[in-house]
This record gives sequence, structure tokens and C-alpha cells, in this order.
Amino acid sequence: MKRYFIGCIKIRDWTSGHEKIRKGVTLTEYELRKLKELIDAEIAFLDSGL
Repeated sequence: MKRYFIGCIKIRDWTSGHEKIRKGVTLTEYELRKLKELIDAEIAFLDSGL
């Protein structure tokens, strides 16, 4: 993951020869933090064994 703009993160995939960049997602800092919050909650749920 590389930062291109302050407060945004871009997640992209390259072709095998690194000739072209594929489509990806761009998240704002808020979206990234919200995603982490949701993932942490899901992992806690999975770890609880319910």
C-alpha cells in the first residue's frame, strides 16, 4: 500500500510484469479507520467462538 495523498490510501494491484496497474480502491482516512473498526469487531466475534 502506498500513500499518495495525505489522508487517503490507494490499494492497487499490478500485472505480473509490473507493466500496468489494475483497478483498485482509494480510501479516505475516515473510511480506512471505519474499515479497521469493522474488521476488528469481526475478528473479535470470530475469536469468541460464537
